[in-house]
Amino acid sequence: MQAKKSSNFSYWFGEKAVPHIVLFTYMLIALFPIVLILINSFKERKAIFKTPLALPNAETFSLDGYATLMERSNFPLYFTNSLVVTVVSIFLILFTGAMAAYALSEYKFRGNAILGIYLALGIMIPIRLGTVGILRLMAGMKERTCPLAELPDAL
Repeated sequence: MQAKKSSNFSYWFGEKAVPHIVLFTYMLIALFPIVLILINSFKERKAIFKTPLALPNAETFSLDGYATLMERSNFPLYFTNSLVVTVVSIFLILFTGAMAAYALSEYKFRGNAILGIYLALGIMIPIRLGTVGILRLMAGMKERTCPLAELPDAL
């Protein structure tokens, strides 16, 4: 029995090279805007618009944006609030998800398959599909809700 003759590409890069190259390319595309924002946060406003892709140098480096952020807003409080909400939410999601996963895997009952499909659909359907309808409904109810709760007219 003869060994399977591999192509030059497979010989040089291996079978897993194409998926890794595709994933690495996608990673670069996904992270590029974040890196660009981080780089531009250390530049003066004029330098951002003049050369947005350039790294900050001695003439363009500035921490004025961070100083303005700390002076004009209550950023530490906002960051702490976001951190608390995120940590508590992740803990509750993991805790209830683990309990639900255990219950669905160990205990068999009549609606087990239907409940599993329902939970899977909740993961697969994008959240935007539900929120757009809710926002349109709330925009239509604008006159009947609290006058302090202003909703944009663009909805």
